Amino acid sequence: MMSPARNTCPLPGRRGTTPRAVAGEVERLTGLATDALRRHPSRAVDLAQQAVDLARQHRHSTVLAGALRALGNAELLCGDYSAALPVLLEGLEAARRARQREHEIACLNGVGVALMRLGDFEGAVEHLRLALALTGDHGDRPARMTMHANLANVCAELENFEAAVEHGRQAVAALAGEGIDATVPDSARVAQMNYGAYLARVGRVAEAVGQLQAAQAAMRRTDDRTGEARVLAILGETELDRGRLDAAAIYLVDALALSRESQAVATEASVLLLLGRVHSLRGADEVALPQLQQALHLAQKTGEVRTQRLVHNALADVHERRGDLRQALDEQRAAYQVERSHYMNLAQARAQALLARMRLAEAQREAHAQRAHNLELMEANRRIAARNVGGEGRVRPAAVLKDYDLSERELRVLVQVGRGATNPQIAQTLGLSPYTVRDHVSSILSKLEVATRTEAAAVAMKNGWL
Repeated sequence: MMSPARNTCPLPGRRGTTPRAVAGEVERLTGLATDALRRHPSRAVDLAQQAVDLARQHRHSTVLAGALRALGNAELLCGDYSAALPVLLEGLEAARRARQREHEIACLNGVGVALMRLGDFEGAVEHLRLALALTGDHGDRPARMTMHANLANVCAELENFEAAVEHGRQAVAALAGEGIDATVPDSARVAQMNYGAYLARVGRVAEAVGQLQAAQAAMRRTDDRTGEARVLAILGETELDRGRLDAAAIYLVDALALSRESQAVATEASVLLLLGRVHSLRGADEVALPQLQQALHLAQKTGEVRTQRLVHNALADVHERRGDLRQALDEQRAAYQVERSHYMNLAQARAQALLARMRLAEAQREAHAQRAHNLELMEANRRIAARNVGGEGRVRPAAVLKDYDLSERELRVLVQVGRGATNPQIAQTLGLSPYTVRDHVSSILSKLEVATRTEAAAVAMKNGWL
């Protein structure tokens, strides 16, 4: 009895592997990485890295862009923005070479986010606007929503809240026909929440409250307790800025309960800071101090620099009001140190980002130069082959092509010429003077009966000397 045939696929790296099988395996790993992005970003990094390595190993350019896109997004979700940037830049170039518009747009967006996190806001705006232009006014609506939402965040970082409001409005409007509810991505509800926050910053409080309450209702329907806690915190801060302490306290108490229930530590730190400010304004410093100290502990635990700075400032105000000027001075110094350390780290990360972009540009220039050199070699080979054909179409004897009477040193120089090296580079490699190298090159051209270095390299390649 014959056993049933099994549906097998050659494993990449084994004999008999086909390009289609490699592409299928890369796409499978990329799909698994994409599925794991939200729940297990570190696992997504491992899967996407396998996909990228496999695509590079087999030089499968058609699936490389998607794998790099998945790897870059996974690095972003892990918070490793310096690692994500060069990956996404490479993915961007791969997508452009393969003319894959969807991957190009996604990589542009990812580069914009990475640059924003690294403090290069101008570069972030440049890439996000380009992504938005490629998406078009009638393109993918969730994609347009994402671009406008990210641009709004960058504008807010630059404290250009009017521009942030406009991009926030367009982000919400991109999905207005579908409604901000369970049928759209989580990022849509976050975009509406941020839009409400930006409206509050420019004084359009009534509109802000409407957007925030709509975002809260959507998050409640989807049981997004972390998101709801963040919305309540923004509502509380809005009321606090208006001087309505009782209304602010109601929102913030609910936000604190939800953030603790959902274990959203960063949100809990922000809420405790706001509650501390409320109690401080009420004159209840004995209640404000422990809340602010707990907020500082949580902010240090999560690395939230902005929250740490604001807590230190709030603690300095409390100690100054209580007459403890030395403690107030210590808190103010701590706020300065936090800010200084943050900007030093930011400058270092930005330098790494610029270095990654510079290295990619250099690699692209080298690849372009190598392609041009290869084309010149092919053309030189063609010319030499045409010269070596007699009038009756007979090829001249092989001995005429190989018996060039080159010395051992001239052959070494010719090998370097074939690799595209200049005379100073050859001199440094072989330990000769540039003048000696120049004389050897002239002798080589004469013995090979060619006019250019490129033709000499072609002869060397033809005879197997390279």
